[in-house]
Amino acid sequence: MPFIVKHSTLLRVLSLLIFVVVGLNLQITDDFVIHFAVFIFIFVFGLFQVLISIIENHYYAINYRKFIHNTIYRIIHFLVLIFVAYIVFFMTSLYTNQFVVVSLFIFAVLTGMYIDHRDDKNTHPKTKGVHNE
Repeated sequence: MPFIVKHSTLLRVLSLLIFVVVGLNLQITDDFVIHFAVFIFIFVFGLFQVLISIIENHYYAINYRKFIHNTIYRIIHFLVLIFVAYIVFFMTSLYTNQFVVVSLFIFAVLTGMYIDHRDDKNTHPKTKGVHNE
């Protein structure tokens, strides 16, 4: 686990590069199987990012109970956003409406910032890099 925490930024950048390279090579068609494969690909990428955040926050957490609450909030946030994005982008044509897309983006950013704020309050800056067991 210390390796993952130490190299978390590198892991995030590498996974983003893989996501972009594979995403650019996917053909855009109206085939349902391609849409489903893209959804699974996006889900795996997002889940990887959430798991890295959880591992980092577990490593630096002061209060374990608050860490569990923040982890549950982060997982619920991810699942709600992935399913709303699936409905907006794959099941309907709402993605053509800018207000729907921008409001979804703003909602995702603000709720994510709130969860990160809760995590920052549970992380003491003097204990960063020191694992408290």
